Amino acid sequence: MSKTHLIGRRTMNVSTILLLALFMFGCATTAKHWGESTSANTIAAYEDFVQRHPKSEYVAEARQRLEILYAERDWAAAGQANDTKAYEDFVQRHPKSEYVAEARQRLDVLYAERDWAAAGQANDTKAYEDFVQRHPKSRHVGDAESQIRLFEQYREGWERLQQKPTAQSFSDYCSQNPGSPYLSRARAAIADMEGRDIVDLIAEKKIEIEAKGSGIQSVRLRIRRLVPYPITVRVPVGSYLVASRRYAQNMVTTAEGKVVLAAEDWRSVSVAAACANRPRDIPGGGDTFSVQRSPHQEELAQLMPVLDKAGVTYATRQAAVWIVTDNASYSDLGILVTRSQFQAFGGTRTIRETETARAMKICTEAGIDVTRKRIWNDRSTIFQGLADGDLRKWFEEKMR
Repeated sequence: MSKTHLIGRRTMNVSTILLLALFMFGCATTAKHWGESTSANTIAAYEDFVQRHPKSEYVAEARQRLEILYAERDWAAAGQANDTKAYEDFVQRHPKSEYVAEARQRLDVLYAERDWAAAGQANDTKAYEDFVQRHPKSRHVGDAESQIRLFEQYREGWERLQQKPTAQSFSDYCSQNPGSPYLSRARAAIADMEGRDIVDLIAEKKIEIEAKGSGIQSVRLRIRRLVPYPITVRVPVGSYLVASRRYAQNMVTTAEGKVVLAAEDWRSVSVAAACANRPRDIPGGGDTFSVQRSPHQEELAQLMPVLDKAGVTYATRQAAVWIVTDNASYSDLGILVTRSQFQAFGGTRTIRETETARAMKICTEAGIDVTRKRIWNDRSTIFQGLADGDLRKWFEEKMR
């Protein structure tokens, strides 16, 4: 055998030995890390092992153990929260967990409690019958069945009452039937007849409305009752009418409106209002609105009674509303102009120094601090435009 051939064989043997040594060292290191991970038995330990040894034979087992630990962690969190969302999330994330069966049992209990509260809120035969059908094993089934029997017991008398519903007849029913499950409805009907806020009646689906624009000083409302008895709808001062068209101004009522719905037909009422979003388009007859409580309800509730009592011009009313709803400056108030019917452009400013100062005085009387509004930055300009008189004197004292 030649010398060259012998050297080659020795070189190959050394390489193989080195590779084998490295392999064995790697296996030993992996085994050592795996032993440390199993000894710690924590999420952090197994996550670290998988990251450091992604091709290890132990990775599959590491992932299995991680899933168990994730499930235990999330189960503890779900138990702490103890609500439907927490258990629903757990079942979705860990469908094969040993805790899934218990999670579903707890969900059944929580669903039943939720639906029992809803049935009590609805408080009618159908709601209780639906509850029994959906939750036949619930602890509330006996109570639900008792309520169903009670409704049946008083049903005939309640139906007779609906034939001639008046506040007096409902009041008499309450005093004569203290055990009736219809008492809450009778009392609610009495309150509805005496007069309720339009926003509450809409939310309770006792009325439906159509609200349309009518310039910048009023809104037209068409209202129809959805209950079988007369109802009085109050439109309180400061009610907020939100335009369906994005670029149309929202409106806020500046005087209270009231309409009695004695029959089931539509009734119309025009309610005094002012614009609540100065830069937007003036609402037209084609603009519709939804009725809500104003985001400025607290200040508007303070302002409107004082404004209504003051008996001022529309320009002053609008200025006061914009100071509250838009935090308007004196320049902002200049957007409202008066034109003749033949003018397409131009016109004269409607809200001038006198109207602005009077609006500021009314806001102050209503308990609104105008010194914290943008309009106060223009006090010198406004003061200079005032004629002599009580208003100028008030403004001068306010500026001190």
